[in-house]
Amino acid sequence: MVELAALLGASELEPYPVDWSAVERKLGSRLPRDYVEFCTLYPALIADKFIRIEHPSCSNENLNLLMDGMERTEELRKLVEEFPEQYAFGAFPSLDGLLCWGSSASSEQLYWLTAGSVDDWKVVVGDYEDDHMVFDGGFAEFLVEIFSGRLNTPVLGDYVTPLSEISYFK
Repeated sequence: MVELAALLGASELEPYPVDWSAVERKLGSRLPRDYVEFCTLYPALIADKFIRIEHPSCSNENLNLLMDGMERTEELRKLVEEFPEQYAFGAFPSLDGLLCWGSSASSEQLYWLTAGSVDDWKVVVGDYEDDHMVFDGGFAEFLVEIFSGRLNTPVLGDYVTPLSEISYFK
C-alpha cells in the first residue's frame, strides 16, 4: 500500500466513513484487505480519465461498488448464464466468480477473481466478450503495476501509463 500511496499522492479529500459490516453483509462476502485500506485513504477515483475505481460509500452511483459494481457483476452473470461456453469465469457469488470493482473508459471491467482466501483474490481485466487478462496479484499490486507503467496490457485498450491525473469523487 505504501508504493500505491506514493503513486497516488496524498488524497485531498477525506473519504466517507464506510460501514464495512453493512457492505460485506450486502455483498455476502468480505473484501480484500488492500481494497479496504485503499478506501480508508481514498474516495472513488478516475485515473487519467480512463480507469475508474469504485468505493462503497461514493454518492455517485456510477462509482459506487454496491451499485455500479454489483450491476456490472449482474450483467456478467446474465451473459455467463446465456452463453456459458464463451466465458472463462463465472460471476460472483458463484464459486470462483468475478466481482467487479472498477472499469475503464473503453468498456473493460476490473474484477476480483473470488477464488481462495479473500486476501489472495487475483485481479482480472476483461470485457463482456471474454477478452481477458488474469493478473497474478491483488488489487493494490495491480494498481501499482498499471499506474507505474510497468504493466501494459492490450486488454485495457487505449490506456497509456504512467499515471498523470487523478479525479476524486465522494
